[in-house]
Amino acid sequence: MRAKPITSIFGSLLLGALAFPLTSHAAPQILGLVATSEPTPLNCADGECRAEFTAFCLQEHRYAPPNGHPYRPARNADLAVILTKSDGSEIKLPGSIIKLVNSKRGFSSVSMGISRAVLDETGAVSAAIEVGEYVSLIPEPEAGDKEPLSEVEIAHFTGAVRTQAGAALDPMSDDAVSMRTVTKIFNNLPVDATPLTHEVEDTWRAATGEALPGDDAQDGLKRVAEEFQFCARMNDWAAGQPNLELSFRGCLAALHDELSDDLTRRIWKRQKTGS
Repeated sequence: MRAKPITSIFGSLLLGALAFPLTSHAAPQILGLVATSEPTPLNCADGECRAEFTAFCLQEHRYAPPNGHPYRPARNADLAVILTKSDGSEIKLPGSIIKLVNSKRGFSSVSMGISRAVLDETGAVSAAIEVGEYVSLIPEPEAGDKEPLSEVEIAHFTGAVRTQAGAALDPMSDDAVSMRTVTKIFNNLPVDATPLTHEVEDTWRAATGEALPGDDAQDGLKRVAEEFQFCARMNDWAAGQPNLELSFRGCLAALHDELSDDLTRRIWKRQKTGS
């Protein structure tokens, strides 16, 4: 039940890239985050603990951020860091300790996390981030910006516009489930994972903690499982081609980013119609 063929998905991504050329002379877009249904575990490496989160754009008139552009949560953002100790006890800290936020794949995704030192200082063995409703991310300013964000602009797009955008995505909808499932897979699978068809069931279980969805599962979950299996079949094909490598994550990201793009366009439409 794939909603669009993979070629259509890649085509829409290319269109999005052309519509939002990158520039170093203006501040990029303010972003919104899709709320999580449960705390997202962070992966620690090289002194940082991070995970990927679904994002969308709140500003049609500004440029998409280049990969890795630093962001900060808006004031009073509904974010929390959950630290877990070896005895299972938890410490809940405010989102203000989240200092590591960078864009990924334009406005569709962000990498967010904390310093490993936070775990060491508290005696925690793991960490997770919880994203609530109406969270906005503001791009950090860069020297030479000819069109920096004003305080009035920030207040407008992280306030009234962000609240209006919340109505564009039902947190229990198929699209929301699909995007959350893809980011869960990204956060739980090794970056270089390239599962083949015969490894799909075990790899899916390792990434989601569940078996492949059956016929009675929600359509949003089944859509991701179908794309997951499609990407594995592409790996099968690539394995027989000399000097050819395909990105499993890139294949799966095409679905996620198409959904983020669709959500963004619905938000822009609401801004124009006022509904």
